[in-house]
Amino acid sequence: GYQLEQAWFQIYDLVFVATEYHKDLILKSHNVDPNKIKVTGLPFYANDLPKGTSPRERETIIFPHRLDPEKQPQEFDSLPDLVSLPNLRYIRTYDYCRTKSDYYNLLKVGGIAVSFALQETFGIAMLEATALGCIPFVPDRLSYKELYPDQLRYSNMRELVSKIRDCYVNWDYYENIRQETTELQGKYLKGS
Repeated sequence: GYQLEQAWFQIYDLVFVATEYHKDLILKSHNVDPNKIKVTGLPFYANDLPKGTSPRERETIIFPHRLDPEKQPQEFDSLPDLVSLPNLRYIRTYDYCRTKSDYYNLLKVGGIAVSFALQETFGIAMLEATALGCIPFVPDRLSYKELYPDQLRYSNMRELVSKIRDCYVNWDYYENIRQETTELQGKYLKGS
């Protein structure tokens, strides 16, 4: 893929990417004029997602990613042993959802969504989860650093567990941050 990408950078006048992180990644890995890469955001429209009317199931922690190695589903599988709060349900959307509608319906009622991604140039799954009402916790790396405030990012598993526990004690605080994050993401991603 490298040679094909390098050819694209040579023949096209402009390359559009959604985040500064993605631009920096390209500049570190390819020989390309930085002026050819434009960060535009991505047309992600939270208001176009289906609206929820079901009550939120705060006890549900969701892994909204595919089960590929760079998404680290095994880290999600270790959460029940670490969080140690009663009545929590842990759902990997890949195991639970058969359609996009199932996926959206789960995100509309879920409590928390978590990511452990090692590779993420944008992060649509977490944006969808956030916009549909899940409180997101993301690693403090990759494109997430541009799209989520410090309160929703974690540096290690111990910090993530602490934030999840704190979220259940201070739900309204995290819900306010989630709402503000969705609004800011909407402006950023539409290039406003």
